[in-house]
Amino acid sequence: MLPKDQCRRVMQRERLRVTSEVGMFPAWLEGQRLRRRVDERGSGWCDWCLNDFPADVVEVDHMRPLGTGRTDTDGNVQVLCVGCHQLKTGTEFGM
Repeated sequence: MLPKDQCRRVMQRERLRVTSEVGMFPAWLEGQRLRRRVDERGSGWCDWCLNDFPADVVEVDHMRPLGTGRTDTDGNVQVLCVGCHQLKTGTEFGM
């Protein structure tokens, strides 16, 4: 297993590679529209547990990870509460 800082650098390099190959914006930029809608509403529904949470405890998640060659589009993002996001990410990346 890679140390956390090294893992972060690898993920950033991969994100830039995917971004440049596909010609799209970085992940954090593409998800801004969804984040803005959540912030305007003041809350967001978690797409997994279906509960309504304050805007500061929901996150924009890529349904299919970018590192697996998936696209960074509005159709590939969803709103998840922090708990569900951690569970999903841990399952995907074996954490």
